[in-house]
Amino acid sequence: MRLPGPGLIAWAVAGMAVLATGTAYATGAIGSSSSTTTDPAHGAATPLFGDPAAAEFGLYPANITTLGLPIGWDGLTGQVAHDTDVFTVTVPAADPRTGSAYPGGTTFSLNVYVTNQPDLLSGAGGHTPWTTLQLQWSLAPCPGGVFQDETSASPTFASPTAQAVMPVTTGTIHVALSGMSPGSVYCAGVKQAYPDANDPAGTDLARPYATDADAEAADPAWTSAVPVGPQLTAQLQRT
Repeated sequence: MRLPGPGLIAWAVAGMAVLATGTAYATGAIGSSSSTTTDPAHGAATPLFGDPAAAEFGLYPANITTLGLPIGWDGLTGQVAHDTDVFTVTVPAADPRTGSAYPGGTTFSLNVYVTNQPDLLSGAGGHTPWTTLQLQWSLAPCPGGVFQDETSASPTFASPTAQAVMPVTTGTIHVALSGMSPGSVYCAGVKQAYPDANDPAGTDLARPYATDADAEAADPAWTSAVPVGPQLTAQLQRT
């Protein structure tokens, strides 16, 4: 993985709650419900948190707020029930090194990475690998950090500043969302993919087994049909 150069300025880590049959992947606080009928825990799940790579000098500390991405299941196909803000980014108006306002035309990008691709492809910790894990990321202004999903009269992601597709299971572990202006707040996340997330050009989520029993029959090491939870990090960069 090739990381950007000296412009690396802030890291953040997000957990993704992957909801379905069996037990949750790791400890945490985010939970939701699944559409599958084979879930004895009624979809209760918790997010997986990973450690970011060592960051360079923290030029923009605390500029990224991390949230979760709940995923439900309809059999073998994943679901994102609503537009979801995964990272809220506050872009500074002034250079913290000098205290001076950024000159006109200055822009920033948000780099989003998945850091545990090998486990996502092979399975780990009793959880199955993914058949398909592909996320379409959207970035849009959200003044004051207030996010509006698709049920709002003015959804945040209705006219995104940037979009990028991250097909993790076919090799892509990084996307860059550009066009952010100094002194503004942006939300980055995934739009609704419901009732089924099966868009080959957008968000596409699939698992190999619908039940824990099917997963364990295929491989005794897989005691849960819930795929391995992706570890996501985000990084703010002046461009």
